[in-house]
Amino acid sequence: MFLFFLTSPVLALCVKDEECPGTFCSPGKNVGSPTTCAPAKLNDGENCDRDIQCRTGACQTLAGGEKKCVNPQTGPGSLKFTPVAPRLEINIPTLQPFTTKGIEIDAQGNVALPFIGQYFSAIYRWALLIAGILTLALIIFGGFVYMTSGGNKQRLDEGKKRITQAILGLILLLSSYSILYIINPDLVNFTSLKLKVIQPISIEPGNETSEPVTTGQSKGSECFLNEFGTSATEVSKQLTPVPFLGSTFYVHKKMASALQAAAQEIQSSTYKITDPSSGSFNWRYNVNNPKILSLHSFAIAIDINPKDNPNYASTERPCRHDIPDDIINALKKHGFGWGGDYKSVCDAMHFEWLGPCAQ
Repeated sequence: MFLFFLTSPVLALCVKDEECPGTFCSPGKNVGSPTTCAPAKLNDGENCDRDIQCRTGACQTLAGGEKKCVNPQTGPGSLKFTPVAPRLEINIPTLQPFTTKGIEIDAQGNVALPFIGQYFSAIYRWALLIAGILTLALIIFGGFVYMTSGGNKQRLDEGKKRITQAILGLILLLSSYSILYIINPDLVNFTSLKLKVIQPISIEPGNETSEPVTTGQSKGSECFLNEFGTSATEVSKQLTPVPFLGSTFYVHKKMASALQAAAQEIQSSTYKITDPSSGSFNWRYNVNNPKILSLHSFAIAIDINPKDNPNYASTERPCRHDIPDDIINALKKHGFGWGGDYKSVCDAMHFEWLGPCAQ
């Protein structure tokens, strides 16, 4: 294989079908001629990595770690985009009916809405129309005063003044566009409002946003229901209080000993629970999948100071949190998984105990 590097910022030539860093040279996949080493443009559903460009959407990490090009309009987790034109309660004569024609999600996952710009443009045209009518009326009135002055110098001057002021006002209004453009072109450039469409993210099994774990780390939902309870009432009857970091967590009795052991080990810690939203038991469904129960439903997960240790999408480590390492290590030592170790999200507040349902 021979590579000839060009002096332009574009790239290189490829004699054979080889991969260059972040690019492809395969015929049909490259941008440019089949022999030009250029960024690949992959189709939806094709395998990709973060250095390769997709034709639409972006390269997403799917369940199992596989990376594919995902179209935000049609890919997993996509939302059906159906724009609706606004309807005004008071019509403006110079405003054409709003239409959704041409409004769609672009390749970057953005949608441009032109309605506000169209609205203010119509108001400006309407104002010019009204001003023109008023100016004509003032000119006619000034002419009437002038013609009926009967040689009276004061009325002659008054008529001339009214006509002159009306014409100057109209000129000022008509030139307002130019004045605003000279001050700042953005003042008269009614660009479309661009909004970012929510992008789907792949959530690793086991974290706060995709519980309960069904593969890899646990035996699945059936095990949780059999071991800890099948309803909020059944689980609540098995709760027991455990003092922890200056607060009291009501957890499942099967998890209590593990949390007590961790609490005993870190009892000298100065770090305390300060956020009242901290806790364990909360019978609820997963917010991202209403068919799946959260591990908090079984009182085998705890959240520590959520406001200071938020749940957010990120692959960077370490996660943003204020929980000391000795507390994290003590909980891990006694069988807790930590949300700060997940691959696609940082959920540092979250610690879960799988107990008999762990693989």
